[in-house]
Amino acid sequence: MPRRVYTNTQMDIVAEAIINIYKIRKKISGLKIVFEPKFLRFFQARFKTLGSKLIE
Repeated sequence: MPRRVYTNTQMDIVAEAIINIYKIRKKISGLKIVFEPKFLRFFQARFKTLGSKLIE
C-alpha cells in the first residue's frame, strides 16, 4: 500500500468493510453473467443474482 496515496482513515474504512463482508460471507452467493458484450465486458455486462440471502 503506498503511504502517500491513502490516509489512515481511508484504510480504517476499508478494514471495516472487509470485516463486515466477512461476517455475512455465508449469505453472499454471487452473480452470473446473463449478457456479455464483445467489447468492454466488465463495464457493460448484465448480471443476475444467484439466490442471495441478504434481502430479509
